[in-house]
Formats: sequence, C-alpha cells, structure tokens
Amino acid sequence: MNKTIVVFITSFLFGCANGNYHASPPKTYIDQSKVAVLEFLARPASVSSPGHTYIKLLAEDEDRKMSTVSTYGFYPAANSKLIQIFHTKGELRSELELSNPPSITVTTILNTKQFEDVMLAINDWETKAFLGFKKYQLTTQNCISFVNEIALKTELITPSMTLEFPTQYIEKLAQLNKIPKAVGSSMKE
Repeated sequence: MNKTIVVFITSFLFGCANGNYHASPPKTYIDQSKVAVLEFLARPASVSSPGHTYIKLLAEDEDRKMSTVSTYGFYPAANSKLIQIFHTKGELRSELELSNPPSITVTTILNTKQFEDVMLAINDWETKAFLGFKKYQLTTQNCISFVNEIALKTELITPSMTLEFPTQYIEKLAQLNKIPKAVGSSMKE
C-alpha cells in the first residue's frame, strides 16, 4: 500500500524553532483531499503517574464555517480508587481541562476516509466505555491502547505496546513512520 504522510508544521513549532512563540509558519497549501490534522501527544511518567498519551483532532467544520479542536484520552473512570486502576470502568475524557502539558507531539494529516475511521473508533470507545464494556486495565487496556487503535485507523505503522510508557510509545510511532516529532504541544492546552 502506497501512503504519503504529510507533516503539518504549526505556528508553535515554527515559532519555537526561531525563538519566537508568536511567529507564523510559512504559507502552506494543503491538498483539499486532506481534511483534518491529527496529533498524537504524550506526557512523561513521574513519581505519581505512569504518564499519559492522547490525541488531538483539528478539523474544518463546513457546516458551522469554523475550525474545531477535540482532544480524547482514555482514563480509569473518575470515581475509581487507586487500587482499581488495574481493572475498572474506563472513560474517554477531553484533555483541554487538564493543565499538564505534553512533552512530545507527533502530527499527521488525515484524508476523508481516515478522518471518518478515526471518528468511528472514537465513537466506539466512548459508547463501549459508557456502557461498561471498555474496562481500564493499567497493563493491558489503557491510554496507549486507545491511541494505538486511532493510529491503526490512519494506516500508520504502530509499535509493540509491550510494557511501554506513553512517551516511549509516541517516540516509536514517530520513528516507525519517519514522522518528525516535536517537544511540547502545537497549541496551549
């Protein structure tokens, strides 16, 4: 299968490279068959957390004549206790409400089919989690599992998920697909 991965350079990345966080990227004309930008993001592990990975979807909404940004991460249900994270109800949550910024970002542009497949996968995870069929299990079904399924829907080559930390998984995703990675996020969370 022949695939082309186009990396979208955001104003944040361009600005950081030039030491100016307010700079704009050079004008880029994107093929109209590309409909959305998908970012894979990760926060590093710490003493109190194994880290976290999630996605950010930037798309043009033709009906509302505006751009939309949506973020999704898979977590143990909000009412879970620490010991339950090994097997508890899971839920997709928006990352915009969290103040902990990512340490690594990998970006790709989606065509219409990939965008639709990603949205179907997100809806499937949301529905199954809500109904209690998607359990959060720290070592087998976690934030990496969700991000991995999204990456598969975009036809990216995915790394093994064997005992990976989120930042390691995103690093390997970038390496396998020869996608440049950036430190931090393209947008302020």
